[in-house]
Amino acid sequence: MSRAFVKGDDSDLSGEELPERPISPYPNYVTAHGLAQLRKKYDGLVSHHAELKAAAEDFDKPKLTEIERDLRYFSQRLESAILVDVDNEPRDEVHFGATVKAAIDWTVRHARMRMHTALHLLSAVLPYPVTGGAVKEDDSRLDFDIPEAGLDKDEITAKVNEMIKADAEVRSRWITDEELEANPGLVKTMSVKPPIGTGRVRLIEIVGYDLQPCGGTHVRRTGEIGAVRVTQIEKKGKQNRRVRISFA
Repeated sequence: MSRAFVKGDDSDLSGEELPERPISPYPNYVTAHGLAQLRKKYDGLVSHHAELKAAAEDFDKPKLTEIERDLRYFSQRLESAILVDVDNEPRDEVHFGATVKAAIDWTVRHARMRMHTALHLLSAVLPYPVTGGAVKEDDSRLDFDIPEAGLDKDEITAKVNEMIKADAEVRSRWITDEELEANPGLVKTMSVKPPIGTGRVRLIEIVGYDLQPCGGTHVRRTGEIGAVRVTQIEKKGKQNRRVRISFA
């Protein structure tokens, strides 16, 4: 590999120094196809670098700095590559480069879809900021930033089950990052924010009850959830309340 792209002085940098691309500490196993892709990427960067340098004083210095950073990265990945001969790997075990068939455990998946949708309803019954949560197939919870409010298990259970019996439609749609930023009230969670940067964010709407960003799995109608009950309300701090639910 060429050594022409070693990190030198920063005189050509504008603004903050471009950080190096992180290198994994683990063995760099590659297939023949993967190795070819690495070489293609590296050769393309070399060509682009030469084109910029040939432009004399008119070249884009920040872009040149970025390319040289990437060349150092791909040079290291090529030098550390450990080629795996997939055709000669054992066929009776999962190995690098193998083709596998994955299957969903529908019993568990569907139970979590029902639970997840039920938690949306719980957050609608208790319209407070959400500080945490967990979804399981038989027991789930949400943590709320809520003062001493005298929460009643039976009352909450009744309200959630009323929403379930309404058999409301659960549907998804997309909005732009800008639309989300303009409507911060859509975000209920305090500690986890919806991922942005791809240009769009997925919204889950339970018609008539709830609307919020969510990337999880849900049932199509609330009636599919089945009856639930609030099993416990715990005090987890001065203003933090943990509400647990399970299927009735």
